[in-house]
Amino acid sequence: MTSIEIAIARLTAVFGEPKTTDPETYVEEFRKALAGVEGRLVEKAVDRWMKRETPYWPRPGELRAEVEHAASEIYGNRPAEHKPIEARSVSPEQKARIAALVREAVESISTTAPPLPQAKKPQWERGQRHAFEDMQRTSPNRLHRAK
Repeated sequence: MTSIEIAIARLTAVFGEPKTTDPETYVEEFRKALAGVEGRLVEKAVDRWMKRETPYWPRPGELRAEVEHAASEIYGNRPAEHKPIEARSVSPEQKARIAALVREAVESISTTAPPLPQAKKPQWERGQRHAFEDMQRTSPNRLHRAK
């Protein structure tokens, strides 16, 4: 028996037949979701699901998430192996070309910048006491009305 078949047998023993109209297809989806997964990860994922307080089968994606969590517990968060990038020297011609491109970009931006908006004249009258009292008097909102 493969680890996937053992996992399906364990889930069936604990939760019974999957409550679906097509149990064979449901189980086949489990096989697809767990295909290529290391046996001990499948076992640990089923263990984790069994410890949950749920009377239901996991969906294939939920069990796959448990596999990922089990893998992080077993293997930890190892950083990916990266090869260092080889440092390349930049020739004087390349430096000059880059400087010219930057200069051209700055000139283009400065000539096409939109004009600054004109500052609006403050409406001092709206902030005076009589305007506020008028707003309270005419407001449809009862919370604004003076009592």
